[in-house]
Amino acid sequence: MATRRAALAALTLGLVIVGCKTNPLLQTQPLPGTGEAESTRVAILRGMARHGWERAAEEPGAIVARLVARRHMAEVAIAYDAKSIEIRYRDSEGLLCEESQDGCSRIHRAYNRWVLQLRKDIGAEVSLATALGE
Repeated sequence: MATRRAALAALTLGLVIVGCKTNPLLQTQPLPGTGEAESTRVAILRGMARHGWERAAEEPGAIVARLVARRHMAEVAIAYDAKSIEIRYRDSEGLLCEESQDGCSRIHRAYNRWVLQLRKDIGAEVSLATALGE
């Protein structure tokens, strides 16, 4: 009986610890583009490079960005045109993604932090490109 209680307590503690590391998956608001598709693309690539995001794939109007940090990997799909940029979850490894009917609903808190920083970096590059008329 004591063994069952100990096992149940350990299981509960484990679930609490895992639960503390995950948050709802962040869905960011769209960013404005630069007004030209090519300069928007360049601003995205420069923003990605600021914190080590790599281009995993690219086609017109879309870039797949990947960040590898230790044993974790995050991928986002970045759709863009001259007027707007949208960042959406694509895939991950080692980030405790909790699947739902709509895809990943909860994920390690680091993912949200990384994507917010990526959004900030891309926004800064868009602002710079716009100010310089690129």
